[in-house]
Amino acid sequence: MAAVPSLRIIESTQISPPAGSVPETSIPLTFFDVLWLNSTPVERLFFYPYKDSSTHFTSSILPALKFSLSLALQSFFPFAGNIRLTPETTDKYEIHYVDGDSISFTAAELGDSNELFGDGPREVPKLKLLAPTFRSKNESDGSRPVLVIQVTVFPYQGLVIGITVHHSVCDGNGSVNFMRTWATICHASNSMTQAPATPILDRSIVPDNDGSLYTAMINTLVSLNDFEQLQPANEEVPYLATLP
Repeated sequence: MAAVPSLRIIESTQISPPAGSVPETSIPLTFFDVLWLNSTPVERLFFYPYKDSSTHFTSSILPALKFSLSLALQSFFPFAGNIRLTPETTDKYEIHYVDGDSISFTAAELGDSNELFGDGPREVPKLKLLAPTFRSKNESDGSRPVLVIQVTVFPYQGLVIGITVHHSVCDGNGSVNFMRTWATICHASNSMTQAPATPILDRSIVPDNDGSLYTAMINTLVSLNDFEQLQPANEEVPYLATLP
């Protein structure tokens, strides 16, 4: 196996929805969502052709990506929030967003990797460089971020957008809809007029009026010790502490 190339970090920053655009919001996890609390985060890579220099990327492409991402997060603000234990409860979890919450965004450069843009087999260690990892939990309340993004430029070769998201926040269709929204805004010169439909965030449409299904799911997973088993053994930062 060839040596894994080194990644050069261009910029690491935080991206928020536009200031004041989203009120403080708490979205409870349903019995569907809680199953994934300690599961391995989902990593996805999106490959795009790019035939220009890293200087052009930094001066032109990167600012447009960041600005349009901020606008996309106005509709998909739960991605900028955190999952936490609902205050004054012991087994209820929620996605909590307050104005100023953000996602971690990294721009990087990687050269000499033409094989990553072909249709043949690819070396996993090289691909792993393109998938971002989560920062540590909030020490004050144990809350965790739910989405991180890394954009890696291969000068005169291509561009890769890597997203890492926890499945307890959205399914595959939700993450793809987010990417489509971001791409549409960026392509339309930062206009929201052509963006895809916004996500449905109302958890009351999931039938569990008395919470019995949620409670049954929690009790079953705890009795089977699945919350411990669902924590990836090799994860440097396990997602949430084991439930009591």
